[in-house]
Amino acid sequence: RRGVKGGYAFARDPSSVTVLEIVELLDGPVGGGAEGIFAEAGEAARGVLGGATVADVVERENQAAGAAMYYI
Repeated sequence: RRGVKGGYAFARDPSSVTVLEIVELLDGPVGGGAEGIFAEAGEAARGVLGGATVADVVERENQAAGAAMYYI
């Protein structure tokens, strides 16, 4: 759905939408047609992306934004 400011709003709860679903919706199957080590890399990427939800990403970003950065 269209969001208030022209973006998009989720029709499902963000905790039920995986990053893999979004990537594959926009770009097609991750690692599709790959062979050998590249097929293994694709499977690893699918595992990581499939294990992270949109809610997880938002939480990580919020934590990172609140973390103090000290440089010398």
